[in-house]
Amino acid sequence: MKNFLLIIATSFILFSCSKNDDDIQNVNTSFFNINTGNKWVYNRYAINALGSTSSIIQIDSVLVIGDTLINSISYKKIEHKEFTVNSNNLLQTYYEYLRIDSNDHLVDTNGYVFHPGFDSQYQNVYTHLSSLHLDYNTGNYVQDTWGVSTFQNVAPQNIIVEGQNYFVYDYLGNFVGNSSLGIPNNTIHYMYEEGIGMVLRRCPFVSSASNYYEDRLVSYVIN
Repeated sequence: MKNFLLIIATSFILFSCSKNDDDIQNVNTSFFNINTGNKWVYNRYAINALGSTSSIIQIDSVLVIGDTLINSISYKKIEHKEFTVNSNNLLQTYYEYLRIDSNDHLVDTNGYVFHPGFDSQYQNVYTHLSSLHLDYNTGNYVQDTWGVSTFQNVAPQNIIVEGQNYFVYDYLGNFVGNSSLGIPNNTIHYMYEEGIGMVLRRCPFVSSASNYYEDRLVSYVIN
């Protein structure tokens, strides 16, 4: 099974803080910055059971396009452009719509928390489901439960990503796999730095306790 654990298919995102009295209309809040024009670029690697890192297998370019209203609530429209590495072909373009709620959490249109910022008390329990597939016994389309993750910030730490030092808040998910499907326990990491955004994301394969994808920040422009 080649699937890896994503909380939400498009949960690549980032963001942090910027306060400037001259630009107060474009400033969002204390930890996150989703100002129009901000841009981040990530390289994706695959790491195997021996700890060997692959060559870059994918590049994600992320841009904050501007504001949009959804159900009378203002969100930022976030554009992702994913490229292959060798041929630099555009694989896909997709969009997210994010805002910062009253708790200073980064959320989507469903209120799902991508990262709680400084908030170390917030906790979320998330059930990971497979994509819809046909159950040949019943003839119905079903989703398997892969497992359940409990997410909460752990103590901030210094890490080095692509040769750069960052001080990150790791929104860590302790994943308990569905033993009846042979899915092992694991951890998921969403590491953000205040004022920069998402620095690193680590998502394990469903079928492996050792193999995972890692998305690493390589460049950014913050307004």
